[in-house]
Amino acid sequence: MSQSYTISSTAWRIEQQDDKTHLVINNNTGEQHTALSYRSAYFLQQMFNDQDYWYNYERNGTTITWAGSTLTTSSTYSIGSLHTANWRFCFGDSKDTFFQFYLKKGPNAFHRWMYRKLLGIRWEKVN
Repeated sequence: MSQSYTISSTAWRIEQQDDKTHLVINNNTGEQHTALSYRSAYFLQQMFNDQDYWYNYERNGTTITWAGSTLTTSSTYSIGSLHTANWRFCFGDSKDTFFQFYLKKGPNAFHRWMYRKLLGIRWEKVN
C-alpha cells in the first residue's frame, strides 16, 4: 500500500503510509517525518528541499548547486557582494521591530511625511 512521490534530484521524498498518514523521508540519511495529510507532507518536502539548496550554495565560490544542477556565475552575483542596508522603516512610535534594506534612492521628505501621517510608517536612514 506504499506509494512514492518523488521530484527528481531532490533529497526528500514522500511515501504514503496509510490512508491518512504520509512520511517525508530523506533519501540520503533515512530521516523520517510524519504528516497527517499529503498537503502537509508536500509542504515539509518543499521546505526541507529548499533548505538543502540554500545550504549547498557556495558563498565564496563561482558555482551554485541548485536543485541538482550546477550553474556558473561570477562574483558579481555572490552573496558577499550585496549592498548593506541603508534604509529602514517601523510602524508607529515603537522602534523595537523594524525592516531594513538597501534602496538606491530612498523616499524623499514628502513621501516619508505622507507614510507617517497616512499609514503610521516611519522611515529612517541607517547610518
